[in-house]
Amino acid sequence: MCTLNCPEEVELAEVLLQHNPKMDMVRFSRMGGDAMAQAVRVARAYTGKDKVIISPHGYHGWHDWYMASGANGQPNAGVPDTLGTGVDYDAPMGEMAALVVEPDQIPLIQLKQFRQLCTDGNIPLIFDEITSGFRIATGGIYLKNGVVPDMVVYGKALGNGCPIYAIMGKREIMEAYEKTFVSSTMNTERTGFAAALAVIEKYQERAVPDHLIRTGQDVKSIWQRTAIAHGLEIELSEIDPLATFAFKGDDDLSKMTLYTQEMVKRGFLSSSQFRASWAHKRKHLDKFEAAVQAVFEDMAEARVVLEGPPMQGGVRK
Repeated sequence: MCTLNCPEEVELAEVLLQHNPKMDMVRFSRMGGDAMAQAVRVARAYTGKDKVIISPHGYHGWHDWYMASGANGQPNAGVPDTLGTGVDYDAPMGEMAALVVEPDQIPLIQLKQFRQLCTDGNIPLIFDEITSGFRIATGGIYLKNGVVPDMVVYGKALGNGCPIYAIMGKREIMEAYEKTFVSSTMNTERTGFAAALAVIEKYQERAVPDHLIRTGQDVKSIWQRTAIAHGLEIELSEIDPLATFAFKGDDDLSKMTLYTQEMVKRGFLSSSQFRASWAHKRKHLDKFEAAVQAVFEDMAEARVVLEGPPMQGGVRK
């Protein structure tokens, strides 16, 4: 790698701006948590304020700005408060540096409320699309729902497994990068930029988001109709390319562990989440459905038992 900027960095910036006409500038990172920390730091530099509001739905990394309220046992560590609340904010909006949300986790009507709230208070609205970006569209969900943020952060699917994250935003906010300090030795490493350019090209050529949506819909349908057929109660959630299900009841984690255990025996590493890929074809879904049918039937008839401890819950906020 080289500490100098490579040509692909400029090319990727131009391509991303073409696909995000409401954004004016872009910076890059190699980690999702780091990218979100950059977005929040720049928002604070732009507003001159410290407090950040986060939606109660979503996950934005493990850095202190996000964990400042004591989540996951993280002490405050002297950083300004992060407030995780609903739409009726008790905190004076004049003290806020930013509002951060995962747009795929928020109903559209509430997203519009957030947009108006931030517009009225001159507060940057930051969309964390690290997970959702490039799955519904070649870019962010906001390109489809029409609720435009002031900053948006992309990652994961953007590099198709190679580490590349993009922080995009309005010029007047992004120029606040010059008021603060952001640095990483790896930010100019070349392969991430090249990977992202290749991903975007393939997305355009093959309408990849449409395939991801259809595939996720198929998987949700498999889970739902198979559960109904065998009297199991499940709940579906998330956008289609990130299809997710959960067993209802107090023993949901035990049931999910049992499901995973039995699916592995049938050749599928499968749990509560399915992340659709261009590589998933009909033949794979047919085999997957047959495995789900067998496992759900065995679970419903109590023919299988856990062979180890149940899985643990995810990140606690």
